[in-house]
Amino acid sequence: PTWTPINRDFVLDPNGHDPTCSVLGALFIAPYTMDPTSPADVLAGADRPYLTTNANATNPSDVTWQDISGTTFFPSTRSISSTVICSDPSHNGIFYLGTNDGYIVKSNNGYSAPPTWVLDSTNLPGQWVTRIVCGHAGAMYATVGGSQTVQGTHVFRQTQGSATWTSIQGNLPNTTVTSLIEDSSTNPSTLFVSTDLGVFRSINGGGIWERFGRSLPNVPVADLIFDQGRNLLYAFTHGRGVWEMLTVTVPTGCRWTSGGPAPGCTGGWRRYTTRPIAF
Repeated sequence: PTWTPINRDFVLDPNGHDPTCSVLGALFIAPYTMDPTSPADVLAGADRPYLTTNANATNPSDVTWQDISGTTFFPSTRSISSTVICSDPSHNGIFYLGTNDGYIVKSNNGYSAPPTWVLDSTNLPGQWVTRIVCGHAGAMYATVGGSQTVQGTHVFRQTQGSATWTSIQGNLPNTTVTSLIEDSSTNPSTLFVSTDLGVFRSINGGGIWERFGRSLPNVPVADLIFDQGRNLLYAFTHGRGVWEMLTVTVPTGCRWTSGGPAPGCTGGWRRYTTRPIAF
């Protein structure tokens, strides 16, 4: 494929445009997210939040970005480390932003000009927010990095509209958690997290966690992607490539075929090498 910059209207300073595309405050891997109900709407984070509502423009140079920090955006001197837009039938814009020093802010009118931001960091440990996830039935999840925390907590849950995060750390090791996946096909939802010590799963909402699967290299896992239609979980490791594993119940005597795992098989991670990932 051919990649084209869509950086028009990203601002380096109040006096002009950024000729080098290096937005002030942007992290080495800057976060961005697409509205799940409107692919033209994309939220990106640097030292402030930016929004485009025409990401699907035919001509990439026509894609425009707006600074949507407004007057109520609190972490003005911090870098945004996580962004998410939750599904919203009214399309008002339910936006969450996390920062690299442990703050979360949210807006229930993200598509307004300007939106109103509210601080939403109660009970968080004040360290790098690695991921915010819009879950099933109004559940929200947040994960925290920065190695160990004083409280020993890295995974949190709240309900949309709440002002408090509750730890669902359970028996997880006190180490960086980089991402979280919710599989809402089970009741309660099955949760998966990637950490510096591998992948863990909880089938009771975070009360008890167990190391998930065999054969995964003993390296940090940076991200997870879940193909719910095929029950396949992909783990992106630091330095050891991409691995895949079925998440369904483990039957005895499972074998991998040339096209992947036999239907209904799981148990061990398999190095992803030949087949394209289907999202």
